[in-house]
Amino acid sequence: MEWNICFAVSLLALLAGIVWAVAIFKRRYRFGRLVQPFTALTAGVFVSAYALFLPIYIHLYSGQDFSPIKTLLLTFHNVLRLFVIDEDFSIIRQFVEQSGQTIAPYYTLLAAFLYAAAPLLTFGAILSFFQNISAYFRYAFSFFRKAYIFSELNDRSLTLAEDIVKNDKKATIVFTDVFPHGEEQNYELVERAKALGALCFKKDILVVNFRLHSRCERAALTFFVIGANEAENVEQALKLIEIYRERENARLYIFSNHEACKMVLASPEPRKLKVRRVDEYQSLIDRQLYESGAQFFRDAVDNEKTGEKDISTVIVGLGRYGTGMLKSLIWYCQMDGYRVTIDAFDADPLAEERITRQCPEIMDPTLNNHEDKNGEMRCLVRVHAGISTDSLAFAKELEKLQNATYVLVCLGSDEANIKYALEVRKLYEQMRRHRPKAEKPTPRIQAIVQNGALKKTVCNITTFKNEPYNIEFIGDNYTCYTEKVILNPELEQSALRRHLKYGEEEDFWRYEYNYHSSIASAIHLKARIDIGAPGAGKQEQELTEEEKQTIALLEHRRWNAYMRTQGYIYSGSREKSSRNDLGKMHHDLVGFQRLSEDDINKDIRVGSE
Repeated sequence: MEWNICFAVSLLALLAGIVWAVAIFKRRYRFGRLVQPFTALTAGVFVSAYALFLPIYIHLYSGQDFSPIKTLLLTFHNVLRLFVIDEDFSIIRQFVEQSGQTIAPYYTLLAAFLYAAAPLLTFGAILSFFQNISAYFRYAFSFFRKAYIFSELNDRSLTLAEDIVKNDKKATIVFTDVFPHGEEQNYELVERAKALGALCFKKDILVVNFRLHSRCERAALTFFVIGANEAENVEQALKLIEIYRERENARLYIFSNHEACKMVLASPEPRKLKVRRVDEYQSLIDRQLYESGAQFFRDAVDNEKTGEKDISTVIVGLGRYGTGMLKSLIWYCQMDGYRVTIDAFDADPLAEERITRQCPEIMDPTLNNHEDKNGEMRCLVRVHAGISTDSLAFAKELEKLQNATYVLVCLGSDEANIKYALEVRKLYEQMRRHRPKAEKPTPRIQAIVQNGALKKTVCNITTFKNEPYNIEFIGDNYTCYTEKVILNPELEQSALRRHLKYGEEEDFWRYEYNYHSSIASAIHLKARIDIGAPGAGKQEQELTEEEKQTIALLEHRRWNAYMRTQGYIYSGSREKSSRNDLGKMHHDLVGFQRLSEDDINKDIRVGSE
């Protein structure tokens, strides 16, 4: 009877080990971060072999003193010999084939498989050991270098690593959780990593010990938690925070839009480690505005009636990128002498309600207009909901916006974005058919194309007469995953300087509210400098009284617009105690004339260099 039971257990253990290993390899689930496919398979083979040898020793020591102990220990010893190729198959022939059991042929076949598999696993373990030893050995020589450590080897992490190395040849790049063998795509990624000179650890980012790395600033540690599973990213980030909490020369970037991530990273416990959550979409928008946002003001059209310049933008598609750009343009285009109008199109009939729900006061008719309200935001937002880009209604609505200066196409797929970017260019060419040929073509058109190879193909497309379409394609890995976009060293330092005018550095890194608010302030300051706004770029003590008043008024307009794009509303009272961040209610969301002297001085400090 024991032969049948042990055979069944052995077979089930082997199958369980194989299934477990395959499941882990495919990332469907993980039984703890320390378990890897190789470990799971080895465990399955070990238990299978133990169950297979057990009835042999039960029979061999039956009736002797201490029989159970001898059986368990010598079975264990025999399994170990199996893994080190020191076990003779004769024991199987002697006891199984002569036992007369009906399952003997199958028992022998399973034993033969284990006799072949166990030594191969041992050999693999030895190779794996030396691979990790080699990686550790090479890493030891990077003790005093900047090290960039990635939680996973994928196209995004590799693209970012390649850009970092391009800017810093001495940087040490480390990928963890790397399996050299597998599908073709994985092989190609590993080969690219090797060409980069990167260190590849098979172990998880939480297992590899980076704590011995130098603590000096020139040997900074930068962790990127950039896996495909966002929930797993949050888990890894929290554990890394605990491990490296006291390191002043370390930074952690977690790539996640997981709602839980936004809250759990703002732990009240003190830490020296700098932590930032990366929203790839918003990071790209911030970089676009910081580097080339002044083009919005250069392209603005003179308005003879008002004496100002009109910025007219069209957003086609209100997904994550389109909604992010809409919100950012509202505060970014708050500038003296300019009026901004944003027309957003989306096929969702509830698109306007969705924007209104997110940002109630942005769509409030008393604020959503071009009127000058002494320090309040000036912006007209119109959401055209339920209009498909395939419809005649879309073309007719677009025809009403002949003076648009900027169009963004972001419909959710590369194919749709390319198709309708070309359609938009065609429609605007038809609209301007009566304008002089030499006149500068309008509007400027951008479209999101995430596939890097496809972007290279279409970036310089022309007609059959070699007429350029003048469409800028953005959003691919080579655009989004760069050191400038993700790390933003220059922008972050400018933002930190803004924050330190009224807060502590620790709060800048700990709370996204402070970080993103200061980033927006820094981006807007650069725009004022780029277009030559009065007082822009001057230190506070260098400003004239008139410049101080101008800067304070404009900074408050920008801040009001920014806070409203974050969903804040007026608290209903000027009392500071009425502020409620849980309910996103703020007492300072009022016109400039209602601010206190302290509030005005703060706007001057933040709005100056």
